[in-house]
Amino acid sequence: MLKKFFKVLVTLGFLIAFSLPVLNVHAAEGNEDEANEIVKLNLSEKEIERLGNLGFTKDEIENMSKEEYEMNKNLDGEVVSESVKYVKVIEDTTSNRNSLNYTNKNPNFQVIELSEDQYNKEVAETSFNTFSSDDKSTSYKKMVTTITKLSSVSFRVKNSVTWSKIPLTRNIDVSGIGINSSYWFPRKDSEYGKQNWKTLDYFGTYRNRDATYTTDSNKWKKGTGGYALKMNLPNNDSYFTEDVVELSSYMYYTVYTETSTKHLDAYGQYAHQESIIGITPSISISGVEFTLSEEKKFSFHPNTHAVYYR
Repeated sequence: MLKKFFKVLVTLGFLIAFSLPVLNVHAAEGNEDEANEIVKLNLSEKEIERLGNLGFTKDEIENMSKEEYEMNKNLDGEVVSESVKYVKVIEDTTSNRNSLNYTNKNPNFQVIELSEDQYNKEVAETSFNTFSSDDKSTSYKKMVTTITKLSSVSFRVKNSVTWSKIPLTRNIDVSGIGINSSYWFPRKDSEYGKQNWKTLDYFGTYRNRDATYTTDSNKWKKGTGGYALKMNLPNNDSYFTEDVVELSSYMYYTVYTETSTKHLDAYGQYAHQESIIGITPSISISGVEFTLSEEKKFSFHPNTHAVYYR
């Protein structure tokens, strides 16, 4: 009898869940972090090639919004430098980490830089589930920093992060690019950021979603030494009926020079929040790297360094 009653409760729970709107859950930070369902653009092969020359990946082009396409439709470019780093992060998932007293005084995570071959090997060997044991969760991510030449004095710097295995903890992360600010200057209103993710629901249906960050967003930290962006990573549906199964993000802005300097440095940076209790960090930018408040609660991806000699 008890077993039958339990089945009824579960059934009612699913009925209630599916009668309500399905949204990914975020800490309330602003509209930029809300999930939008992606409407695919119908692009010609020529346009896809042109966007690729601006530094966009195949997936980024496939998931590009009309708004972002309009921003880039009159631009031509050439990727002139690229820097890539691969890491796995082993997170502690023990009960003390989930308590209100958890402060990360002693970091409960390990960041391990991998070669491309080792990264691909380990990702291929791991299961869909990010858990590797009862008290550990292992995630994998790749960071790519590019410099794209727009003109002889104007360049786009871009940071892309792709999670091959999604982290268990998903709060507010920070992505940024520092520059050698003695010679190069960020161009006002040139910044743009985006998250893309795919969900899988209880019925086996996949959905592509995104969140965008325009120049008017309050999630940007802007300085002469570069720009950084705070992004609230998407979580699974609150009714456990829709899970995030793919996740990536990118941010970029344009820099220019008024001197005859011979090179441009772009330092890619990324910090992932490990604390189960979400915080909104403050950011300081120095060019080569950014620093965060309560930084012990973040794992830092090894910085990339793209450089172009004119």
